[in-house]
Amino acid sequence: MPSLLMVTTVPDTLRGFLLPFAAHFRRRGFRVDAMARGVTGCPESVAGFDQVWEAAWSRNPLDPWNLGTARRRVRDVAAGGGYDLVHVHTPVAAFVTRLATLRRQNPVLRCSQFLHGKTEPAPGILDIAWFNEKAEIISSDAWINLVA
Repeated sequence: MPSLLMVTTVPDTLRGFLLPFAAHFRRRGFRVDAMARGVTGCPESVAGFDQVWEAAWSRNPLDPWNLGTARRRVRDVAAGGGYDLVHVHTPVAAFVTRLATLRRQNPVLRCSQFLHGKTEPAPGILDIAWFNEKAEIISSDAWINLVA
């Protein structure tokens, strides 16, 4: 069964705009879930979606909670639900959701080990290095004494 997760900041957006789309996709055999702050307290949303998920985020785009706890919650729900589609509808929810799913969708952004700058994946090229303004690799001593 195909699945769809609709993510908004608040349940008013689900109720006011997205419930007809949820009904459309449910009639076509989709499992349609929703995520928003306070969604479990919205009877229309609880009835209109197969599953509703709470997201404890703020509508303030500068709130650090959005990048920490809220991002991890979205990541866990999105990964656990195995959704075929994730629809984001409000700015903060869109940013946090895209950030949360970015690493899962792009394996190159996941690192299985910590890089130390001692391994050469190719001859003469370190796994990681830091450079100065002249594009020269900074030595350990220079790194410790960066402030002149």
